[in-house]
Amino acid sequence: MTESATTPTVPITTDSGSAYRVEIDRPLPAWPLVMMIGAYPLWFLLGLSGFMWVILALPMVASLVRRRGLVVPKGAGWWMVFLVAVVGSVMSIDTIPRLAGWVLRFGYYVAASVVLVYILNGRSSITPWRVVRLFTFLWMVTVAGGYLAFVIGEVGFRSPMAYLLPATLLENELINTLVTPSFAQVQDIIGVPIPRPKAPFAYTNAWGSMLALLTPVAFIARYDRRVGLSYRLIRFTMFASVVPAVISLNRGLWLSLAAGGTYAAARLAIRGRARPLLNIAVAVMVAAILVLATPLGELVFDRLDTGHSNDRRTDLVGQSVATTLESPVF
Repeated sequence: MTESATTPTVPITTDSGSAYRVEIDRPLPAWPLVMMIGAYPLWFLLGLSGFMWVILALPMVASLVRRRGLVVPKGAGWWMVFLVAVVGSVMSIDTIPRLAGWVLRFGYYVAASVVLVYILNGRSSITPWRVVRLFTFLWMVTVAGGYLAFVIGEVGFRSPMAYLLPATLLENELINTLVTPSFAQVQDIIGVPIPRPKAPFAYTNAWGSMLALLTPVAFIARYDRRVGLSYRLIRFTMFASVVPAVISLNRGLWLSLAAGGTYAAARLAIRGRARPLLNIAVAVMVAAILVLATPLGELVFDRLDTGHSNDRRTDLVGQSVATTLESPVF
């Protein structure tokens, strides 16, 4: 599909002969995306954060099916093959709770596909700067959630959604976690109980993953005034994010940020953009000083010396390989 189909011409007949009427599709409404990302803290408190991705993808689908000349990303066919394989894997489900978890996760895959196509076809109503602004807001909420872990700790509560779901569905661990939000996971990884941040997400590893994925978006917002956010606020939040990022003890987060920063610096150097490159270097130096000159440095070194979770992850990989050999197709 190409963009040439976005403004189709339709022949009509008049008394004076033939004429052409240009039909331009209406802009896609931005509110589903705004509600999906901008209202995410509210969904977290209501116990709906794990379901709104799927629910709000429905009005996106309704808008897309009325639109002609949709643009889809390259490689979409391979993605569809993957989704077909996921559908086939349902044959391995043996309990209702597991089926509920499968349905939810498959819904995530489909919703992600819909959101991508929706943004690609949003054009005037869903500009890149609007998308960056929304995700930068979610990044700020993620950093704030990191500090709530220190203040509130492992406090959790039953959300309104927990009272609406049947007990059978609550037997699924993922669904139960989604509808009983908490702000931290207190874990003894380095010999001392540490409140690892998780709000506004379901797990502390999800918090670390989102901080790693959203930080580059915040850098875009920092240097592009079209996003419309205060660069001082973004800069302050970046430095503030160092503390929960370290205390999260998330090695994947640290590695991702280091790799992303190295990649960005290399690209800027190739393009000869000295000022952003200098700003990144200064930010890294300030963050390093903040870590090494405070007790945060001790946490980093203790975490690197502690192989907690390595054995468990190795076991999971082994189980995955063994299960694949038992059922190689699905």
